[in-house]
Amino acid sequence: MESNKGTVAGILDITAGVIGCVGAVPLAILAFGGAAVLGMVPEPEANRLAMLPLALFLPLSVFGFVAGLVAIFGGVAAINRRRWGLSVAGAIAAIFGFFPFGIAAVIFTIPAEPEFRAAKEITSESSETTANARCSPGTGAARPGRARAPISAHELSSSGSLAPFAPMRF
Repeated sequence: MESNKGTVAGILDITAGVIGCVGAVPLAILAFGGAAVLGMVPEPEANRLAMLPLALFLPLSVFGFVAGLVAIFGGVAAINRRRWGLSVAGAIAAIFGFFPFGIAAVIFTIPAEPEFRAAKEITSESSETTANARCSPGTGAARPGRARAPISAHELSSSGSLAPFAPMRF
């Protein structure tokens, strides 16, 4: 029975990631604005402190934005049931975006690992079945993992394989 833990975790990841990215913008404005305001103060001691807002808030802004992006990518992976490791990384990064949603995302992502494994097995089985159906014996089609011999121009012209590309006559 499939549960919705991965979907819930993905939605929480994406929401916390968007909040983290949006929250990084005021920090960047505060960093540059604070440095500009302190740089305009005529006192020499204030000029020495002009880089302090940049040194404090700009790294926090960049970290929040990157953590938000990782949370968004992890959320998409969780919704699609792909790359469980990226989903866990996204859930952990979501903690830095919006703490309550991030903790909930971790709580939903960790127990959803069997769903990811089941989705991976289903995907590999369906792609294997599709590949085997396309590669019937005697057609010369290459199976996945096998190298295919290059086709010469003579073989192409003599086999009539270029017929679909021939000019159409009306």
